Amino acid sequence: MTKLFNKNKQIISEFLFHQKTIKKLSTYTLKSYKNDLNQFITFLDNNYQLKLLLNIDKEVVRNYLIKLDKQNYSSKTIARKVASLKSLFKYLNQQKIISQNPILDIKIPKVPKRLPHLLSQKEILKLMSIPDIKSFDGIRDLAILELFYSTGMRISELVKIKLNDIKLNSSTIHISGKGNK
Repeated sequence: MTKLFNKNKQIISEFLFHQKTIKKLSTYTLKSYKNDLNQFITFLDNNYQLKLLLNIDKEVVRNYLIKLDKQNYSSKTIARKVASLKSLFKYLNQQKIISQNPILDIKIPKVPKRLPHLLSQKEILKLMSIPDIKSFDGIRDLAILELFYSTGMRISELVKIKLNDIKLNSSTIHISGKGNK
């Protein structure tokens, strides 16, 4: 590995540390950023041996995106990789590590929106009839299913609910959503 590769790794590590401690990004987001950015610096090392992250230009990023497209990455994956790069260069620019953001005007590819699969009324009734409401566990399971179905919350939000998030006197539950919002 080259010195530049190691310097690029160091820049990414500092960026990830900032995103974790200051921005409080989720573990999954940080993992995606790390994978995407490491893939990009590997591309730099293989194709532009003398390129430091701090010295790249729009053309290098375009060539990277062309390579991803030729490797048949989905538009959703490419969009995520562009978003990772945009976050990195925005951070570098805000920290005054670079004077200009080289990818400011690179557009994130459009990702076709998929409609969620909705359960039929028959499927919902069947699902709700599964828990044995004669047992404590069955009542709990039915309450979980009802809460999940009737609120539209994410499964990750549902599993994070703690007992102190539930306020029976006001009939409310505090949900911590995506990005801890």
